[in-house]
Amino acid sequence: MISRMPKKPEPYSQRLPALGLTLERGTSNVPVDEYFYLLKEQSELGRYRSFKAAKAAWDKALADANWKPPDADTVSPEEMLEERRVG
Repeated sequence: MISRMPKKPEPYSQRLPALGLTLERGTSNVPVDEYFYLLKEQSELGRYRSFKAAKAAWDKALADANWKPPDADTVSPEEMLEERRVG
């Protein structure tokens, strides 16, 4: 029987600095496993096997905080939601 090494997941990071929220997978802030981690100020709020479940938790965290996107004309680059591939 051939043993296979688990595939390293593609790093992912989504941030909302205004709330201190991040959704990450495979970054230096979270374990390198198959899970997505929802963090607030670097504290783990949840761990999710699928992006769909992680995104639902992200959306709930935004709703719980009554967060509304600022007007596009008044947003600085630092305040914008950052979603990108990392690495």
